[in-house]
Amino acid sequence: MFTVQFSVLKIGHSFFQLFNGTTGSPNVFGAVDSSGLPASVSVLTWNGVYSNDGLQAFFNVSPDILLVNNPVYFDASASFNPENSSPSYRSGLSYNWDFGDGSTGNGVTVSHYYTSKNNYDVSLVVTDTLGNSSIVSRTVVVVPALGVLVLSIKDQKGEPVRNQSVILALYNSSILVETLASRAGTYRLDFSGQGITPASKQETVIAGVTRSDVIFLDVHAPTPPDSSPDVWTYLIVGIIMAILILGTLDVMRERSRKRRRRL
Repeated sequence: MFTVQFSVLKIGHSFFQLFNGTTGSPNVFGAVDSSGLPASVSVLTWNGVYSNDGLQAFFNVSPDILLVNNPVYFDASASFNPENSSPSYRSGLSYNWDFGDGSTGNGVTVSHYYTSKNNYDVSLVVTDTLGNSSIVSRTVVVVPALGVLVLSIKDQKGEPVRNQSVILALYNSSILVETLASRAGTYRLDFSGQGITPASKQETVIAGVTRSDVIFLDVHAPTPPDSSPDVWTYLIVGIIMAILILGTLDVMRERSRKRRRRL
């Protein structure tokens, strides 16, 4: 929740924008954490309008995350005229929608299905019985039903892990997930590998949202291979020594025979 103070400087309209970060623009606001650094905002929504000049069209969109092939609800009941708020006036308003994908509709509240991910420019025209009208447009972002989880693996010093292979096992409750579909839900991630102290982390995947996280692991230098000779080495060396000894004995015997013949 947050509050915004503003002053009316002239007749007209302006948009209040939220985004992940800061740009320095006086009309654009970014989220920051307790240390004053930019913070991630998973879901950004609009839910307010002000006017003091005639009929004002306005609509809300729900749910917060708009998914392909799922209903998107549009509600224009917040449209108003500060100069006439009587029930009879409001009941005479007509609402005409353009959903930005070639489809149209009418009514104060409507629902619509988008069949592909995209950014759609939705327009609403509100008209009263006197022929006065107001139009408002905004872009809605429709995303796939799958979520994205981006992990950065670092060691205890905060450096990226480069020389070791990290094995990741993903569990949905106690069930090992063989194929990662990135469906919404809470997962347990188990990390292991040579030179890696086993660790676990719980992560939540949100449909249509890309989330990032940094995983810090306790990484040890790989153990050098054992340089001491093994059994096969001893056996081969023994065979070679035996062959050399036997060859030497044969040479000595042959020399001894030759001496005897001379005598």
